[in-house]
Amino acid sequence: MASKKRGIGLVPIEEIPWITSKSIAAYIMGYLNLNADILPPLSPPHYALDKKRLQYNAAAIIKTIESQVPQDFEKVLGILDVDIFVPILTHVFDEAQQGGRCGVISLYRLKKFRWVPPSRGLDIGKSSQGGHSRIRPSL
Repeated sequence: MASKKRGIGLVPIEEIPWITSKSIAAYIMGYLNLNADILPPLSPPHYALDKKRLQYNAAAIIKTIESQVPQDFEKVLGILDVDIFVPILTHVFDEAQQGGRCGVISLYRLKKFRWVPPSRGLDIGKSSQGGHSRIRPSL
């Protein structure tokens, strides 16, 4: 018999404040009624740095998350504080695998805006960017 998946796994990448991860987990559990576990942090994504753009490739980070995180979560969200991009856009706030289970959210550009607390601003659903699932703050 196959074991049941455990909901959402949150993976801090590099040095994300514990309260940030706890706030996102609390929102997912309290408002979306989904289980959320904070997983051990991953190392800084130096491998994903594009030296010409001085940004980090979101797809490369997602691949690392996929390979290093236990498979028993329905969705896994990496939380990091670096500027991320996909090749066709100048920057993104978040990115997810189309049809997959992993995504990333960057706090880097959110610091330029007034932060909407997770209890009012986190959105889990379908993205307009290709229809993949997402977990991200709404601005």
